[in-house]
Amino acid sequence: LPGGKYGVTAHYAGDGTYGASDSTPAIQVTVSKEDSKTQLGIVTFDPSTGLVANTNATTFAYGSPYILRADVTNAAGTMCAPAPLGESACPTGAVTVTDNGQQLDLGNYALNSAGYTEDQPIQLPAGSHSLVAAYALGDNSFNPSTSSPDAVTVTQALTSARIVPAPTSAVSGTPFDIGAVVNTLSNGAAPSGTVQFFSASTQVGSAVSCVGTGGSMTGLAACQATTSLTLTAKSAATLSVTAQYSGDSNYVASTSPAVAISVTPPPPDFSLSATPSSSTVTAGGSAASTISVAGANGFASAVALTCAVTTLVQVQAQYMPTCAFSPSSVTPGQNPATSKLTIGTSARAVTPPATFTPGGPRQIGPPLRGVDLRRPDRASSWVRRRHTRRRGSTPAHRRCELRRRGRQHRAAAADRNDRRPVHRNHNGRLRQSLPYCEALADRPIAAAGVLPFAAKALWRLNPRWLRVWCPGHRRLLGGQALRIDAHRSDRG
Repeated sequence: LPGGKYGVTAHYAGDGTYGASDSTPAIQVTVSKEDSKTQLGIVTFDPSTGLVANTNATTFAYGSPYILRADVTNAAGTMCAPAPLGESACPTGAVTVTDNGQQLDLGNYALNSAGYTEDQPIQLPAGSHSLVAAYALGDNSFNPSTSSPDAVTVTQALTSARIVPAPTSAVSGTPFDIGAVVNTLSNGAAPSGTVQFFSASTQVGSAVSCVGTGGSMTGLAACQATTSLTLTAKSAATLSVTAQYSGDSNYVASTSPAVAISVTPPPPDFSLSATPSSSTVTAGGSAASTISVAGANGFASAVALTCAVTTLVQVQAQYMPTCAFSPSSVTPGQNPATSKLTIGTSARAVTPPATFTPGGPRQIGPPLRGVDLRRPDRASSWVRRRHTRRRGSTPAHRRCELRRRGRQHRAAAADRNDRRPVHRNHNGRLRQSLPYCEALADRPIAAAGVLPFAAKALWRLNPRWLRVWCPGHRRLLGGQALRIDAHRSDRG
């Protein structure tokens, strides 16, 4: 009997001899309530088959197929068996469900005739949850009861991003449309967040909102983003473009497979030409060239013209060549626009002695045969040798001899101080050093590079320094003589 107070009487239906009768007075009987037990759990399903996968899952993905079920049973946990199928009555009333202390969804869920209730569909947000079901009021047969907290964890749903449509080519600097779709396996709310496009590891453009739709009976949750991108490349190149979805509280981030986009440089807006295309300028002189600017593809905007001068060696600012356009801005139209480019130089006289340290071959004037000057860090000295023997004399006198166009200039190899002739002893060793060798010439010499002798063998001098004087050529360096000191190594 359901719980309550009852008056119990006995009733006799009678027969052919005795009539029917009821006992009196009625006996008062009270049926007290029994204890109840409330339980709840998350029931998950296999999405491919629809069959129950777990009746009390503790970890599951957001938007996956599951329900929440709360059961009210007797104290032993035995499900009821309502009449006429069994002897135990079923609890009636409602159950209140909370999540982390807050009412979940509808809050109150009525028990069915079998003594349980379900919350479906249900979508708990990603995170940790503590679920509690309370059979708070009970009924005439069962006392109230509250379930133990059911701790569950909802993980973020997986996503997959892909570029749609996937362009295959683009023009550098020209915008083009591109989009990305983010798919899920979730029946939950629509994904939010943003999509950012990348060229390799370089961000391209700004992040775009991903506009989505929630899961339903006809489809899963997804979102998509579209934008206009501009790729740049100095030359034709193939760029690898990806789309990165940022994710949100319920959906994980994801990156699309790379899409190869062939980027070609844009056609030029204008072209330049010069008449003449090259000029030779002497020191102190100037040269001019006409620069033509022709528009292309309807280009008709102003073009600013600038120029710069670079030199192979370091030059003080006041001696740098100058260049200028007149006018400095032109606007091409149907016909090319022109501007005059003028290049100017300045002359400069240098008072000797002058120091020259070449970083590579530099020729100051026409070469003088007979002297080899190299960079100071690896210089060497070469002169022609000539033997002059005196009858009955053991030492052989040697002198530096330079030949040029049949003319001969001689300079005796001598000591720095006494300029005496150099002798060798009987074993060929120098009896005194050769600090320098003077060579008189009427033409400037080369300041760097190999200046070979005209003929015969070469003999390497031992001095560490070779000093060459060219006083005969007065036009070089302001009409003064040129002196060049070149260091040589001790090798040889």
